[in-house]
Amino acid sequence: MIGGAERKKGNMKRIVLVWIILLSILAAPNSPGLAAQEDPPFVIGTMTALSGNFFAGLWGMNTSDIDIRLLLHAYATMEKEARKGRALEPNRIAMERMVLSEDEHGNQVHRFTMKNDLFFSDGSQITAEDYAFSVLLLYSPEIRELGGTAPGAEPVIGGRAYQRGEAERLLGLRLIDKFRFSITIGAENYPYFYNLAYVNITPYPVRVLAPGCQVKDSPEGAYIEGPFDSALLEETLMDGDAGYLSHPKVTSGPYRLESFDREQATASLSVNPYYKGNLNGVKPSIQRLRVIPMVGIDIVQALKDGELHLANKVSFVQVRQQAERTRGISVTNYDREGLAFLAFLTEQDAVGDVRVRQAIAHCLDKPAIAHSFLGPYGKEVDGFYGLGQWMYKETGGNLPGLKRYPFDLRIAGELLSEAGFAYDSQGAPYISGASETRYAKDADGTLLPLTLRAGIPEDNTAAELTLSQLEASLEKLGARLEIKRMDIQTLLKIYYAQTERNFDLLFLSSNFSEFFDPYYTFHTDPAYHGVLNSTFIQDEELMRRALAMRASPCDDFSCYLRAWQAFQERFTQVLPMVPLYGNSYADLYTARLTGYHPENHISYATAIIEAKYR
Repeated sequence: MIGGAERKKGNMKRIVLVWIILLSILAAPNSPGLAAQEDPPFVIGTMTALSGNFFAGLWGMNTSDIDIRLLLHAYATMEKEARKGRALEPNRIAMERMVLSEDEHGNQVHRFTMKNDLFFSDGSQITAEDYAFSVLLLYSPEIRELGGTAPGAEPVIGGRAYQRGEAERLLGLRLIDKFRFSITIGAENYPYFYNLAYVNITPYPVRVLAPGCQVKDSPEGAYIEGPFDSALLEETLMDGDAGYLSHPKVTSGPYRLESFDREQATASLSVNPYYKGNLNGVKPSIQRLRVIPMVGIDIVQALKDGELHLANKVSFVQVRQQAERTRGISVTNYDREGLAFLAFLTEQDAVGDVRVRQAIAHCLDKPAIAHSFLGPYGKEVDGFYGLGQWMYKETGGNLPGLKRYPFDLRIAGELLSEAGFAYDSQGAPYISGASETRYAKDADGTLLPLTLRAGIPEDNTAAELTLSQLEASLEKLGARLEIKRMDIQTLLKIYYAQTERNFDLLFLSSNFSEFFDPYYTFHTDPAYHGVLNSTFIQDEELMRRALAMRASPCDDFSCYLRAWQAFQERFTQVLPMVPLYGNSYADLYTARLTGYHPENHISYATAIIEAKYR
């Protein structure tokens, strides 16, 4: 009897222990919880397939990759406050304070004290060393050795020498202690319209990206101590199966990456249990996300069937109107801060001539393209802007100084002749309607036919509409257009000069950062060719006008707006791209999703944090 009682007591102890363990698992901050593991994922569809550039933007600016980066990385030193419109200020969630002072040379010293309750998704504490490491990593010469295109480090004191590998220490960066660091920006870099963007830093884990290394401080600036070189980053950053570029597993944002399938262009994410919250202190309630491409699927039917819960950035008029008529589907429209365009690869002989680029622009009936694809949701644009940008709204679209290119094959033909494509196959003057093909003569008199090569994304309605119209127009003018369709990842590799660029023009679309600063986009230094200056345009005046925009005093919006208009005027003269159309977007989503307001956010990635799915 005594033995039986002891066994009963032992069984009760084991039962209690099991319950304690289960409750501990459910309550533990580093566990997503059993409910999260059992919940089916919330499926988000994107119009642009993921490329897998989930760390910074140095290897590509695919808009869907940018959304994933917003889900994975947080606690930047600066935040753009929606309630203050365009203003930047220190991130009150991540930073305790920022003290701004001047040194004896008039340089701007930004001293940050960060909060001590920030953690990465694996539970490790984020410290000032991680912020300092981010600066040292992104500006390191190793990044360029690995094919990344980083903005110039020149604004930071000592940045030029560090980025060129002439100094191992970055003079303008100091690691003060565990939770304090400073960055000094040279006085010659002011005024600058976005001002604090110079010191907008996101923390990345030094122990993951540079194992065995530490950030140290010295009177000559901060530096990385340990086996830090391009060989190390080849393994920790660039490895296609486990590198931080495509598989960042230790991150700081609202979600953490569970998996990324490059072939299927899908990503699975789960809530980061250590995320502190957005600026409003809100943490995501949707436990799991799955991001998939929407190419070739019936979007509305997938939403009705529950195979898709949110379709992001939908443009096509027929899909939007169908969704608006369908019960159980909600639609939110918002202005797009971007555009669709034909990008010229200006290092190619034919389109290296501005007259050929202008002729191509005259071959397109942009209002017809916009109406056919977008209906009432879009219109043609003539410059490097989006209809949702504050600059465009401020002007009311009244931009009289822009050079415009109405659909006119007569003018197009004259421009082609001026560019040298003025001969027929016998070397006689080209006669419109009588000659089949236009030719130009090279230096030794050899005849060269006008054949242009275009790359477009596969299964893209707008691209097909645009290129079919261009092909028909060029044929009437005696030119031939060769069109190659490809997946978006391949197209972007061509655009970013990460593979051979055997094309003259590419159909693409882009959304602008909230900091519209195209200085490096049109910088003439070949060091910025690729991810930044993707057209390779070499026009000093265009670059100078872009510089004038960034050199506007902070918060002087009228000065910036004047510089923006002057920049747009020069852009339309040299035409590195043919701007096609701007539009509003629609997010289509199940009515079970509430509190979702993409119109108030820069991305679904920030809007989804405050939404609920029931």
